Amino acid sequence: MAKINKKYIEFLLIGIFMIALSSFAVAMGYSSAYTAGSPTPLTIAPGETKTIEVFMLTASPQEGTIVYSVALTDDGGIASLVDSGKEYSVNSNSYGSVKVRLTAPADAVEGHAYTLKFQTRDITPRTGSGMIGIRGGSTITIPVYIKPLPPVPVQEETGNNFRLFALLVILIIAILIVALLLIKAKGTKSIGKKEAKQLKR
Repeated sequence: MAKINKKYIEFLLIGIFMIALSSFAVAMGYSSAYTAGSPTPLTIAPGETKTIEVFMLTASPQEGTIVYSVALTDDGGIASLVDSGKEYSVNSNSYGSVKVRLTAPADAVEGHAYTLKFQTRDITPRTGSGMIGIRGGSTITIPVYIKPLPPVPVQEETGNNFRLFALLVILIIAILIVALLLIKAKGTKSIGKKEAKQLKR
């Protein structure tokens, strides 16, 4: 009977431990669209600088609120954490947005991949007697690929064309003004001659 009770207790303890581990595994969650093999890889152009959310920290309803710390253990030579040293408090209704600032070298080769590595840790304060203080973390690896430079748009000489058009308009207006002045001058001379003839009569 004593042996049966001992085995029962051992199985019970193992079951409790496995449940705690599974709850912790769910709690130490994250979501990212840029992990290795993703259909939407993270890309950047040579010489480009941008800030982007690389992953979100999540928590399960069973664990309530969890406090995370995040460290960038490998920046690939191109990244830095936007909120370095920040603690992320998350629960089932909120998430922690982890952002990095990326700066690609101007001479980066198209298709080259830089690897970023992050270490998350559960730093939630554990209070109360008899609580299982299980803590841990996750290592997150995100590749960053160099994409081709966007094509340089062909700049049309709109400025020169506009100047030429303006000059043509001014020239046409000037010609019209001169023509009107000549017509007016001719008309004045004709009237003057008619008046002179009438006076002579």
